[in-house]
Amino acid sequence: MKNEKMENYYRQQGIIDEDEWDAFMESIRQSLPTTFRIIGSEKNALCIKKYLEDEYFALFKGLKHEDKEIDPPSVIPWYPKELGYSVDVPKTVIRKNKAFKKFQDWLFYETESGNISRQEAVSMIPPLLLDVEPYHSIIDLCAAPGSKTAQFLEAIHDKKRLGTDSSEIYPKGFLIANDVDSKRAYMLVHQIKRFNSPCMIVTNHDASKLPNFYVDDGIDNDLEPSKTARKYILKFDRVLADVPCTGDGAIRKNLNIWKDWDVRQAFGLHTTQVNILIRGLQLLKVNGRLVYSTCSLNPIENEAVVSAVLRIYGNSIKLVDVSDRLPELKRKKGMNTWKVIDSNGEIIEFDERFSLDQKKMPRSLWPPSEEEINKFCLDRCLRIYPHLQNTGGFFVAVFEKIEKLIDMSRKDVEEGLKKQHKRDQDDLGNDATLENDLSKKVKIDASFTNETLQSENSLGGDKDLQNNTITNSLNFSEVQNKDSKTLKNCEHFKFLSDDCEEIKNIKAFYNISNSFPSSQYVVRNVNAIPTHFIYFLSKKIKNILYHNEDRIKFVHGGVKMFTKHEFPRNSSSEDICKWRIQNEGVKLLFPFLGPERVIYASFNELEIFLNHDYPKIDMFPEGKLKTSLEKLSLGCIIMVVDMENEESVKVKLNVTLPIWKSNVSANLMLSKKDRMVLMMRVYGSSHYFEDHPKDDLLLNTSNNIQV
Repeated sequence: MKNEKMENYYRQQGIIDEDEWDAFMESIRQSLPTTFRIIGSEKNALCIKKYLEDEYFALFKGLKHEDKEIDPPSVIPWYPKELGYSVDVPKTVIRKNKAFKKFQDWLFYETESGNISRQEAVSMIPPLLLDVEPYHSIIDLCAAPGSKTAQFLEAIHDKKRLGTDSSEIYPKGFLIANDVDSKRAYMLVHQIKRFNSPCMIVTNHDASKLPNFYVDDGIDNDLEPSKTARKYILKFDRVLADVPCTGDGAIRKNLNIWKDWDVRQAFGLHTTQVNILIRGLQLLKVNGRLVYSTCSLNPIENEAVVSAVLRIYGNSIKLVDVSDRLPELKRKKGMNTWKVIDSNGEIIEFDERFSLDQKKMPRSLWPPSEEEINKFCLDRCLRIYPHLQNTGGFFVAVFEKIEKLIDMSRKDVEEGLKKQHKRDQDDLGNDATLENDLSKKVKIDASFTNETLQSENSLGGDKDLQNNTITNSLNFSEVQNKDSKTLKNCEHFKFLSDDCEEIKNIKAFYNISNSFPSSQYVVRNVNAIPTHFIYFLSKKIKNILYHNEDRIKFVHGGVKMFTKHEFPRNSSSEDICKWRIQNEGVKLLFPFLGPERVIYASFNELEIFLNHDYPKIDMFPEGKLKTSLEKLSLGCIIMVVDMENEESVKVKLNVTLPIWKSNVSANLMLSKKDRMVLMMRVYGSSHYFEDHPKDDLLLNTSNNIQV
């Protein structure tokens, strides 16, 4: 594998010391290891970790790939609590080689059930450096495919940091995950919906032109949203701008880069990256933190972008020194200078740019002056190279917003940019066109500028009306964004009132405590009628949806709490609650359920459910479970199983499962994948795969309900 232009380009840039060059080139020609991390609460994660090491490490004994013995998964040294792992085999080999089948099945089903996340090691870094707390408001601007988004959800729901306040149903923080591509946005939904968080929504917008989110005062006090309350523009504690890039740092897994790499790709993306970073800084609170990251090695996409925003907003933002964070992570400092090199390998000097296509070669491509180098502190950026710890290549810059962004006019921007090189001061007249072009590229477009309440000549400041306040007389239906025509294709979120008949019936049937909020249920249809599913959202997410429904393209949000059961025509269902509790909502709702619809089972009784579809009630041994099943009316029941004290169980975690009780039988209401994971944990991989062929199980397992 070879690309002389790419090799010459990066050698000219001096991205690494010459004595490391051969090691660097050798590393990028090697396949990327398979990496994953264990997620969930500390107790859950440690149980999964023990299960992995006890059950699967032995499977690697004697395994070879390309005549090389394969070691069991090794701990990623810098990932917290030793919950990140690396296997020095490409994921394609693990997926296709029969020798890895048991391990691959474990990876697949544990990923689908939300217990592990398969993610490139360097991709785990940005969320860790954002220092997310459970009370933070977070926005992920370019979120798909969602691995970093998942890390944010873990941090928000970290029980150890949430404290012991049992009155908290869910964290105070929330997350908005955005992506410009609708297909990728829905792929993102698949990645994160298994976390079952009521504190998250997914949007579908161009990150560089992302509309403002309006909220009212109640969001800070966990109050119901109101049309008459004082409204303001939402700012975020944490922002991630993991921007689109050329991706040459990922060359170990994307082999097409060897033949397709061209420096012009970086030139084409530079302005987009600057725009997204500027928009992220606009959305950030004062004293908030933003991470800018790429999987590119090119300073044009990295330090040049960082320099561009520091040049504009240098007094309002700063780069954070994170050299003491993740001490086991091997890294290089950011570059203070670099070259602008064309596709022919020729260096373009700064004062030669006038003869070029100015739209494609903005002056922000060039490195900072000596004065700016001392001010910008670009060495605080992180550069991760593949040969340092057998990873992909990556770039990270951590920003802190010191004060509100100044509302810069085009003239101000031009003057600031002219200071980039002192020698350029004599060329002001010749620069007018170029400076004007750059300001237009970085400036938010006109329709968006109106939304953000900035002047037409503004370049992304924090200009406010009374601390971002919007007057109550503002007609939200008149506030349009550029994507308004596409809003008709997005999800409708309609909240159900407390006195909704369906909600009242559900609450009475399950004896749900009054302390569980009944005003945060939502359906996804324009008529606000519960037809198939009922979802649950946090109050802050409700506030955001309430004030932005006609302005923002929302594609997902909430936990699926209840599913409507369609009874056979010949059944009598008048006295049965037609809504069963979804497995996704059990964990959230269980502490608030009355005892009437909760039963307790032993491990042996769970086995009957696992090994039989629709087991008859008379199959269960005499005891409390059988008595309860006989006495309870038809409908959904929650079953708690004590597995912590069961000797034969591989993963000793108690489980809480939804059951559907019919006239003569009961059914375990799990998806095929969740059921598979549960059986693997109960029986272990070797015993399970010998005695339970996967295809047969998947064919026989059903979510159909009998009455």
